[in-house]
Amino acid sequence: MDNARYYRPKVVKAFLEENPGVVFKFPPPYCPDPNIIERSWSIMKKEVVFNKYHKKFDSFKQGILQFFKDEKWKKPCYANILTDDFQIIEPDFSGFDLG
Repeated sequence: MDNARYYRPKVVKAFLEENPGVVFKFPPPYCPDPNIIERSWSIMKKEVVFNKYHKKFDSFKQGILQFFKDEKWKKPCYANILTDDFQIIEPDFSGFDLG
């Protein structure tokens, strides 16, 4: 669950107080690990933006487009970053009446 404002109004807080078995778990404000798009953007920034000088916006734009066109993100060194191989944690509903 993200940190959107609609999870924090009084109505939601009242619901959570009435239903102690429901727990909202919020990720940290910046949490790129679960999101493969965020991870691919971080690789692009590392290859195109960090410690690079682009005098004009067109040069910057071309660098980004060339990165994805050349598929530099498919380098073997990035294989472990761009994976969906996450540990699945099964929820424990033993204390809930699901009937």
